[in-house]
Amino acid sequence: MEGIRLAISLYPDYVDLHFYEGVILHGQRRYAEAIEVFKTCLEMGERCSIHLSKVGVGSYYSEFFTGLCYEELGAVRLAEAAFLRALKTYPEFTEAKARLEHIGYAGRGERS
Repeated sequence: MEGIRLAISLYPDYVDLHFYEGVILHGQRRYAEAIEVFKTCLEMGERCSIHLSKVGVGSYYSEFFTGLCYEELGAVRLAEAAFLRALKTYPEFTEAKARLEHIGYAGRGERS
C-alpha cells in the first residue's frame, strides 16, 4: 500500500493509480475506504491526461468495484445501483450483468 500511495503523491492526476489503490483496499476487505477511493476515480472521470490509462477506470470499472464493496457490506440496493450505473456507461459489461444476476436483481427499475 505504501508504494501505491507514493505513486499517487507523485502523479495525483493519474486515475489508474487511484483505481488500483481501491482494488488493493477491496482485496484487504477495507470496503468503506475502497468506496471512497472509487468515488475519487469517478470524480476524476475518463478525461484525457498525459498518462496511459485503462478505459473504464474513471467510470464503469470504478462503479463495478463500488458495487462489489457494497455487496460485501450487505448493502444490496446500493450494490445494484452501482452495477446499473456501470451498465449505463458500458452496456456490454458482462461482469456487472453477472453480479446483478447473482444478487437477484430482476429489473425492478433503475436506482441512482
